[in-house]
Amino acid sequence: MKDLNIPLEKLIASKAIIGQCKKEKRIFTPFEQAVLIYQNPLLSHDEMLNLLNQINEAIKGDSEYEELHKQLEEYILTKDGKQIEWFHKEHFANAFIEVPFPFRNGDFVHTIGDSKIAIFSSCKDEKDYKKGIKFRQNLLKKGAGLDTTDISCRVESLETSYKKPQQLCFQHYHPSLLTLEYAELKEDDENYVLLKAAQELMQGRGSLEVFCEYLLK
Repeated sequence: MKDLNIPLEKLIASKAIIGQCKKEKRIFTPFEQAVLIYQNPLLSHDEMLNLLNQINEAIKGDSEYEELHKQLEEYILTKDGKQIEWFHKEHFANAFIEVPFPFRNGDFVHTIGDSKIAIFSSCKDEKDYKKGIKFRQNLLKKGAGLDTTDISCRVESLETSYKKPQQLCFQHYHPSLLTLEYAELKEDDENYVLLKAAQELMQGRGSLEVFCEYLLK
């Protein structure tokens, strides 16, 4: 196989994730690189095709990557190159891969392209981080159907209550880790005090009484 020299900055949109990959010295296989490129929202369609073609040329003739070569050939040579007509968790467009991340519970985050601040709530500490990796590895060994949607995390954001429009509440959603960045909460931001109280509560430092006082104002 020819050498692949695609920088992390082309593979991954999130600067925070890139930094963690470098810290952990995470090396991605050609298949994993194809997964990341396909999931990168900052790449134009032409940029994505160009990078996938680089991978395809590098693995051509290597029996270890015969299936990936076939997938890339089919994708690159389709009429529009934009759509996979089927879903298969072993296809690079749908596959799960393990992605290092630096976020811990209580961190303020936002998704790329959306400045709305949310609070990370998927991983308590380093022990929890390693436990999560081991859990997913065991699932894969058992043949569990993990796919791209499992490269995600849980975050909580402050929203208007469905039942009481005049009341605020926290609701969770599951963005891709690949699109998550740290967010800076400023003192003049709307609901600053409430968000800080929620952060402290999630990090085990706050008071439920104080949190409820601000939430129910």
